[in-house]
Amino acid sequence: MSTPTPKGQQMGPKARNRYPALWAALEGVSTRIAVAKGKVLFQQGEAGRGVFLLREGKVRLSLHAAGRKKLPYRIAGPGNILGFPATISNAPYSLTAENLADCELGFAPAEDVINLLSKRSDLCFQAVEIMAHEVKKLRKRQAALLYLPVNSAKQL
Repeated sequence: MSTPTPKGQQMGPKARNRYPALWAALEGVSTRIAVAKGKVLFQQGEAGRGVFLLREGKVRLSLHAAGRKKLPYRIAGPGNILGFPATISNAPYSLTAENLADCELGFAPAEDVINLLSKRSDLCFQAVEIMAHEVKKLRKRQAALLYLPVNSAKQL
């Protein structure tokens, strides 16, 4: 299941290690699923239907910009939570998630995630930290794209 991380891309923060209480609580409302290499977990623009807890494997997260090919965002590895911002904000997914290897995941439906957070206020600060990290990462990526030379931007 080992797929190398593309040059210039970093594995995302491991929520399982940084937020063990949140990870454990989400595990409690999730269903285990196995998804084959090459399959798409969710598409940018789809309604956020829940979060994916990445237990094993690697997932490429990409952004589809108007008039361009998909732009790489990051590679997520085991311990990452995918689809969290869309799920808790009741918004469409802002990225596309495609498996780079066979993956073992947990899937927690949006309704269960929202119910969990409404009952466990101790987890809400962790949820806010995850959201803040995602916003910071996306802004940094967008700023980098804005300052690319025209010829480089066309190659993306």
